[in-house]
Amino acid sequence: MSTDVPLLPDPNQLPDDPAALKKIIAGLCQVVQGKTARIEQLEHQMDLLVKRLLQPSSEKIDPRQLALFADLDSGDPQVPPAEAPPEAPADNHEKPPRRRDAHGRRRPPHTLERQVYLHDLSDAEKAALGGVENLVCIGEDITCTYEWRAASLFIVEHHQKKYTRTENRTVATEDGSGVEQREGGDQPTTSESNAAAIEPLAAVPQPTTEGAPAVEQKTTVPELPTLSPAQQERLSSNIITAAKPPLPIPGGMAEAGLLAYVLVSKYVDHLPLYRLEKIFKRYDVAFSRQTLWNWCAGCGELLSPLSDLLREQLLESFVVHTDDTPVKLRDAFTQQQCQARFWVYVGDEQHPFHWFDFTTTRKRAGPDKVLKDYTGYLQADGYGAYDDYEGLELSADSPILKVACWAHVRRKFHDAKRTEPVRA
Repeated sequence: MSTDVPLLPDPNQLPDDPAALKKIIAGLCQVVQGKTARIEQLEHQMDLLVKRLLQPSSEKIDPRQLALFADLDSGDPQVPPAEAPPEAPADNHEKPPRRRDAHGRRRPPHTLERQVYLHDLSDAEKAALGGVENLVCIGEDITCTYEWRAASLFIVEHHQKKYTRTENRTVATEDGSGVEQREGGDQPTTSESNAAAIEPLAAVPQPTTEGAPAVEQKTTVPELPTLSPAQQERLSSNIITAAKPPLPIPGGMAEAGLLAYVLVSKYVDHLPLYRLEKIFKRYDVAFSRQTLWNWCAGCGELLSPLSDLLREQLLESFVVHTDDTPVKLRDAFTQQQCQARFWVYVGDEQHPFHWFDFTTTRKRAGPDKVLKDYTGYLQADGYGAYDDYEGLELSADSPILKVACWAHVRRKFHDAKRTEPVRA
């Protein structure tokens, strides 16, 4: 409790000197002003605390609502009302009615798949009406409805044909190993066999007409397809297996469609992995949460080149907007929690991209790593790591120039609207 507050004078001991009374009144007014400022400060802090705990965090407000219950008898100087502008001449033309949003059913989108079912009269109904010869089709009624095709999980079997050359055999030895043996002793290599097969074709004599000079005809040798080094290595083995398309995750058991479904369900629809695990169990398939998480991590590595390309496109913006959000991070080994950060970077209208970065701390090394090759304006909050980007203009020594964020400035006025609605 403060002890520097002056004691109130005893009314019976007040001096009769007007100058002394004015001095006492001035001191009391100063004390009242200090107490009033302190009360307003505490009320403002209490209002912010109540809003944070009990009220919604939205900052939407109608400007006309601010002065609805304003105290007209407050000590603030009253602003004289402005003179009313002269009335405009009456307009005989009525204002067009305000266009309201359309209600009811909307047109079905043309991007969806359509299944057309034709409904016609049965043969018995046509016969009752005098037969087909007595009927003329004058049109049809079209009704569009929506149907849902449930997602399905199915198995894709890759059958890879395996071959071996007939010129090779594998003879088992006593130690269990196989020794390659060719029929008829040493056999020529593949290139020698192709050349030997082509030479007799060039030596075949061509028929000529009697009395006419013989015309030498060149034999066209078919070109063999060019093989990649991987194909050549695979074909050099004794047992040749046909190639299959590579999987998104090498050695995994998930195709691209299943991986896309898991990623969209978790990161777009915010469906936890344990619920996805239950969904797959309804199909009698056991995918554990650890397996699903390994798929998510593998897709993250697979899509990292696209993420890098997205960041490069975003950093070509004239202005980049950024902000960070705290998240709780728990170590799986120590079970300890710390406060990590998600950083979002938003491009301008010509580069409408959003790129996210994750760091375990709020140190400036995170944004410095992302913005090291950027040149332009950076719109951010008052985070101290961006103080080095403050300046007057862009230059070679200052490639990044920090600009203020109006959203953060507006927030202070929004916080003061309850305690000081007129001034806010």
